[in-house]
Amino acid sequence: MKISKNFYKQTWVQIALGLGTAILIYLALSHLNVLAGAISTVAAVTRPVLLGLVIAYVLHPLVNVFERKVFSRMKHFRPKTRHVFSVTATILVVLLLIVLLMIALIPQLIGSVVRFLQNAGDYIASLQKLIALAVDALRQNGRDVSNLSDMIKEGLDGLTNLLPSQPSQLLHFVTNIGVGVFDWVIGIIMAIYFLMDMERWMGGLRQLMGLLLSRQRYRELRDFAKRSDRILIRYIGGTILDGLIVAFANFIFMMIMQMPYAVLLSLVVGVTNLAPTFGPILGGAIGSLILLLINPWHALWFLIFTIILQTIDGYVIKPRLFGNTLGVAGIWILICIIVGGKAFGVIGILLAIPFAAISDFVYRESILVRLRHFRERRDAEFRRGEGQEHARVISPEDPTTKVPDSTGEPLEADSTAP
Repeated sequence: MKISKNFYKQTWVQIALGLGTAILIYLALSHLNVLAGAISTVAAVTRPVLLGLVIAYVLHPLVNVFERKVFSRMKHFRPKTRHVFSVTATILVVLLLIVLLMIALIPQLIGSVVRFLQNAGDYIASLQKLIALAVDALRQNGRDVSNLSDMIKEGLDGLTNLLPSQPSQLLHFVTNIGVGVFDWVIGIIMAIYFLMDMERWMGGLRQLMGLLLSRQRYRELRDFAKRSDRILIRYIGGTILDGLIVAFANFIFMMIMQMPYAVLLSLVVGVTNLAPTFGPILGGAIGSLILLLINPWHALWFLIFTIILQTIDGYVIKPRLFGNTLGVAGIWILICIIVGGKAFGVIGILLAIPFAAISDFVYRESILVRLRHFRERRDAEFRRGEGQEHARVISPEDPTTKVPDSTGEPLEADSTAP
């Protein structure tokens, strides 16, 4: 049975669709834990494939650069061959960068981690002494800290138990690392396949959307996809570059000040800087706490430098990297960070800003425009209805209509007129 187009224009159908959509949204928001658990299960099963898609998406702009700027002059090769050359060059460049970073960072990073784990007991003991001094100072000021000291002691004992000291814990830790490395290797292989067939897949998807959607809807969806892609790519590239700049500046500062764990703490600061809003605060807190256990003056200088660096990063570096592409109000970013972190964890926090930017331009350029057009049509219909009613009231062709005379008083129409 074919449904008429006017069927969806009926009032009760629109109300039913609106109520159904509202109920689905309410159920999804009220069961975020269940929804997040289902998504996490699916993501865990398909993790290598998802990693391959993400890697291919991030590397695709570099493939385009090689194909358009480097290998475009090789006219004697077919376009498919030039595409294969571009993908191969991209993979080789990325692998070369990874190898160089591993050669430069991995030995120092492993040494820092091993030294930190060996001295973890001494650091915790030092932290306990600092806390004991703080508790004694609070007691001397007449503060009740009986429950506070017990809670801190339990927390430190739990932190000590978390350290992988037992063979079973070390085996579990190493196994998780092995599984993660295996997933990344499979993801890279999948990314190569995705990059090789990217144009064919995108062409098939465009053809399918063209068959399923009207020309106007297809054009709107295509524009939305292009703009979302531009926002996401610029955000990912800018965020990674910003994290590298912050990590390098932090490393240079710590080397000049001769602070310990320069590589480890700079890596922590750079990685946490990828997360918006709360990431830099977390990185600065972790670095300051570790340095506080070794040398309080180092912790103070590190904290001061972190505040200065994050101020420069927020007002100078990020505006130059992102430009006006991600102009979103801070409240929307905060809401997206909280909801995304609650529902999807770290991934939700990392993608909060581009999601907020995409939602913002959809709201401003699609929803508001449609509502404005709807209001204009409604006002036009209202004015048209008023005009028809006014014309019917004053029409002299109706013998029962009272026509006003020059004094403004209505006169009865002459019923005997021919």
